Amino acid sequence: MELYADRPWTHLEKLYAAMITRFDGHVGQIIDLLKELDLDEDTIIVFTSDNGDENSYYKYTDRFHATGPLRGKKRYLYEGGIRVPFLVSWPTTIEGGKRYHKPISALDIFPTILAATGAKHPKPQSLDGVDMLPYLQGNKKNATPHNIIFWRYSDGAGYAVRKGDYKMIWSGYKKRFLLFNIEEDPYEMNNVVEQYPEKLAELRKEYKEWTKGTVMAKWQDPHSSL
Repeated sequence: MELYADRPWTHLEKLYAAMITRFDGHVGQIIDLLKELDLDEDTIIVFTSDNGDENSYYKYTDRFHATGPLRGKKRYLYEGGIRVPFLVSWPTTIEGGKRYHKPISALDIFPTILAATGAKHPKPQSLDGVDMLPYLQGNKKNATPHNIIFWRYSDGAGYAVRKGDYKMIWSGYKKRFLLFNIEEDPYEMNNVVEQYPEKLAELRKEYKEWTKGTVMAKWQDPHSSL
């Protein structure tokens, strides 16, 4: 925290900033070691997060604006809660300095590593993610890795579906549906449920079909041995 001792911030804001700075430094140390061992050019590095800004750490202040103009933060199904940095480095195979604009998921990391290493999965059809290498290498410029992506709170109290340009959210707490055209409205300010009831019905149906194959989280299942 000494680095931020002279800032006019609260104790928790300084603590959070120090934690992020230390984390950034540790990532740098790993990269420096890979370079020292001459392994950096052929090592895959993936940097991402499981959710948006967890600002309860610093008491929900507006100090850092970690999600920028995106709506919501951690625990929200808005873009600010689920759209996160996703960086991939593999100098010998993936050209650096490029941006990929199609929706991808952390679930894609495992299939991508399998493909990169030549490893085989005993049940590849059970994987929800896709091999991202053809997309990252520019071999599928006009293709989309995921036709549809789902998110759900573990207790089912809220869920979201992204298909094409549209994203539907069910807020179990407010008991209402929201529908956004993410391409036209990335900050999710305009709920178009009433304008596109057929799109809402389509995404609701997609979710009902998908959720048939999901299972209760082990920490919520009273019959689990976890």
